[in-house]
Amino acid sequence: MAIPIGLLVNFSLRGVEIERLANFPQTVETVQIHDYLMEPGLKNLRLTDSCDEIKIINGICEVFNELGYGYLESVYLRALEFELGVSKFAFDLEKELDVFFEGKCIGKQKVNSIFNDKIWICLTSTTKQPKRLEKKVRSILKSTPLSCAVLANLNGNRPKIKIIQK
Repeated sequence: MAIPIGLLVNFSLRGVEIERLANFPQTVETVQIHDYLMEPGLKNLRLTDSCDEIKIINGICEVFNELGYGYLESVYLRALEFELGVSKFAFDLEKELDVFFEGKCIGKQKVNSIFNDKIWICLTSTTKQPKRLEKKVRSILKSTPLSCAVLANLNGNRPKIKIIQK
């Protein structure tokens, strides 16, 4: 599997930020990214060729390249559902998750989209992604069975994508 060279990947202790740059038709193998993942504090983060996060990122980029910017979040999510559904992946819109506290289910939390029952896709199309959104996502990840979240803001001419792991 290859990802476009036009993906700008920023690694930090809090996750991976990926920005797609315009007009890069060539591709690069994902293996070349692995060297950057050996920085201190990032040893638990691995992006592999078959990594679901990469499949989601590629799907988001395909949707954004086809539609462009300016649409509602629901339109992007429906397009992403189609894009990922074509590849026969499980993709659920508007799913309720069990929330756990000290090992006991205490309620439900509704999230807008789940990929393969383990990754939350939090898609926005605002001019500036609120900082509180990332805190909210981290809190929900802690108390649900989800392994990680992919935050994507599809406003402007470059989508901003961030992977947040539990």
